Amino acid sequence: MNNIRTQGKLLIFVFLLPILGTSVIQERDITPLKTGIQKIIAEYHGQVGVAIKHIETGQGFSIKGHKRFPLASVYKAPIMVEVFRQAAKGKFSFKDRIEMRPEIYHPWGPVMSYFEPGLCPTVRDLVYWMMVESDNLATDILLEVVGAENVRATMRKLKLEEISVDRPTKVLILDYFDYSGEKYYELKGEELKKLARRFEEIHRKRADVARVHGPLPEAVVKYNQDPRDTGSPLHINELFVKIFKGEVVSKEASQEMIRIMLDCRTGDTRIKGMLPSGTPVAHKTGGWPTSNNNAGIIYLPDGKGHLAVTVLDTNMNEDFAVSSKMIARIARAGYDFFVKN
Repeated sequence: MNNIRTQGKLLIFVFLLPILGTSVIQERDITPLKTGIQKIIAEYHGQVGVAIKHIETGQGFSIKGHKRFPLASVYKAPIMVEVFRQAAKGKFSFKDRIEMRPEIYHPWGPVMSYFEPGLCPTVRDLVYWMMVESDNLATDILLEVVGAENVRATMRKLKLEEISVDRPTKVLILDYFDYSGEKYYELKGEELKKLARRFEEIHRKRADVARVHGPLPEAVVKYNQDPRDTGSPLHINELFVKIFKGEVVSKEASQEMIRIMLDCRTGDTRIKGMLPSGTPVAHKTGGWPTSNNNAGIIYLPDGKGHLAVTVLDTNMNEDFAVSSKMIARIARAGYDFFVKN
């Protein structure tokens, strides 16, 4: 009789195992993963925040999870969300065309700046290049349409208060290189192009200083302390989770956002850098000479689910390649843990 009862319990357990699988995974100890990532960060010169979450089980952790970091171009993800939200409300269509006016033109768009003012890309064109090539000019055109205040309001509605979008990229770039003020913000055309060439030299010098762990310029320290256009690892990571789960705007809109981010052409040495070749990653990058960020969703193999990973880095006193490798190591550690366990 005892054997029959034992066998019966065993059969019930085996029958329920697929249902209980999530609970079993949730009970696994992820301390070794967190400890391993802390060791990776300890080898690095800079301030690093990390958030990791296995989407299907909800299992994860953060390091400096609520600290606000300058987002750089990662702030384009919440802008994308607001564009989809307003399109869903009927304020415009993704097929609508927006003129690239001379007064908004600047030279920091790796795609759009190669076209003459007067070009009329569609809203979807602009979203695509903003996210896939991190195009700054496309970003500023879209931000003018949707309004930074509306991006912030939508983040608050999503309970992601630790994400703020405040300035167009043109102003962000000018502020970072310590050219703040209306006399610079109002520059256009050839004047901006001359300034862009000057910024390239400043960029090289700052990168050289970071490479040898030198002191950060006062302007960079000031910029990094500015609360505008910042976000925490936890809330950025949760934004990507919400997009993936179809909890932002609509399931259809979320699916389209993921499709766009799967095409991302920047940052191959960051989250994607050490993953097995061909691993799909829906992600967004951002960076300065003293900051290197990446956030996204890793598609795990063999039905293991999906992993949201955000790494934000500021006060970077390293070569950019070293920083990218640090991000890649963190992503690979998370990948290996959830694939093997």
